[in-house]
Amino acid sequence: MLIKVGDFAGARRLGDSLLRVAPRATAGVAGVAVLLGRPSLARHFFATEDTAWLPSSADNQPVAIPLGTAQAGLALLAYAAAGAPGDSIVALERRLDERMAGVPAARRALMQSALLDVSAELVSTPWAAPGPPDQAPGSAPGNGTPVAPRSWRHRLRADVARFIGARARRPSLLRESTPDGVYMNTRLLVALGDTATAERTLSAPLDSLVALHTATLQYMPLAGCLVRNMALRAELAARARDMSTARRWAGAVATLWAGAEPALLPTVDRMTRIVQATHGSPS
Repeated sequence: MLIKVGDFAGARRLGDSLLRVAPRATAGVAGVAVLLGRPSLARHFFATEDTAWLPSSADNQPVAIPLGTAQAGLALLAYAAAGAPGDSIVALERRLDERMAGVPAARRALMQSALLDVSAELVSTPWAAPGPPDQAPGSAPGNGTPVAPRSWRHRLRADVARFIGARARRPSLLRESTPDGVYMNTRLLVALGDTATAERTLSAPLDSLVALHTATLQYMPLAGCLVRNMALRAELAARARDMSTARRWAGAVATLWAGAEPALLPTVDRMTRIVQATHGSPS
């Protein structure tokens, strides 16, 4: 509720208190840790019930996953939701591959999809389809958001434009979009160089936090991507010299992640610099 009304300092204080007193293996608490930039801490709270929030396989076929493997998948999802640390993400991917090595091929494919697909989407570059070796991507200025190879841009831009356009004709769809979907769409838009559409796609749900999904703290990608969306919105606004918007969302990230784990401190530092740079600027 505090997030929905924009009381980010109050949300952090309440979350900090909960993380201090909650016993280990308490269902639903891991999402709070991810929201506050502490994915490593989130692992201490995983309960058997939390495995129900693991994504389905790509074709929605049910698959039985041993508890230990499922909890490793949850750990990977926590790190991927926050976007760091990269070495922990790579290590968990390898551990999951090792755990699934002896599983029959058909079942292994379903397990890999359920345990790895969403995490890969949250941390991979937007153009991660195979292509000729000379289509090397570049990097955008500022936050280092990747830029799609030129030969991919026209096709991708058309696909994304159709998707976003359909949603833009019904503004309620943009406002009610889930944070993980918004994050992945806007990263792709930025990679395509369409920052104007990216800004609109981010602003609609961020300016309507009262409509935030009720499962935000239960499904870790929602919690992590909510803050990552704020950070991306702040950086795009700062680049466009929209000081009021940049200050608003950079301040929100700096507040929520004030006690973040070391891997996320570069983001906090960037947000703090934006707040300082926009201090005293017209609202």
